[in-house]
Amino acid sequence: DVTAVSTASRNPYMTNQRSVINHFTEHNKYYMLGGSAGWANISATITNSIKGVTLLEEKSWQSPIEDVWGITDRDLFTEAVGVLKDAPQPYLAYIQSAANHSPHTIPDNVPGFTPKTATEEELKAGMFINQNQYNAVRLLDHNIKYILDEFKQADMYGNSIFVFFSDHQAHNNTTPFLREYIYQFGIGELPVPLLIHSPKYIQPDNDQTLGNITDLLPTIAGLFEQPYLNTTLGRDLSWAKDKNLPVYGLIDSGRTSVAF
Repeated sequence: DVTAVSTASRNPYMTNQRSVINHFTEHNKYYMLGGSAGWANISATITNSIKGVTLLEEKSWQSPIEDVWGITDRDLFTEAVGVLKDAPQPYLAYIQSAANHSPHTIPDNVPGFTPKTATEEELKAGMFINQNQYNAVRLLDHNIKYILDEFKQADMYGNSIFVFFSDHQAHNNTTPFLREYIYQFGIGELPVPLLIHSPKYIQPDNDQTLGNITDLLPTIAGLFEQPYLNTTLGRDLSWAKDKNLPVYGLIDSGRTSVAF
């Protein structure tokens, strides 16, 4: 469900959704985040929509709280891997990071990470707001490598599929690496990458198929052999590849939709 007013989960009548994930009845399900899930009815949406999910949030962890987003991503990834090492398999786990989200807190003494000072030209080229955001994105990259290494150490890497995505960008400024129509329609904060990583199961590819976040769960479900029922507006992007199908975007200001 979507809304042009605010995030859809804030409507208490929308917190019980039919999710594609529920068709994976043999998988244990985990939702993990470093902070509280009490904002915007997120806790209710997760627990009402995903059958049998284990929700682990700020109060579930041993690590100290760093900022408004709870414990650091580094600590979250460390503790999350500790949980999954002992979890019955198979499982589906969602680990929600926040290091590259404002206020862009850079923790002290992250092993192997050293903040850098970017030049003004580097900040402008990457469309970074300030030095903290620049280092927060670097820290996210560092932490992603860290969690992959932790999965390898726990002997879980080879049999796992990793999906990396974001819900939005941080600004609407023009960038040289995004298409012009994105700015013509005022949706510069929306384009995000979708990275699927699993050397054992997925061959490397650069897929330019356009989609949106409603396609996420059908696309993930399509990586498995078992059938599933999809009652959403989303579609499996691997199925949509090379079909030149339209993609729709909602423009809030005009309450209109545009096909790309």
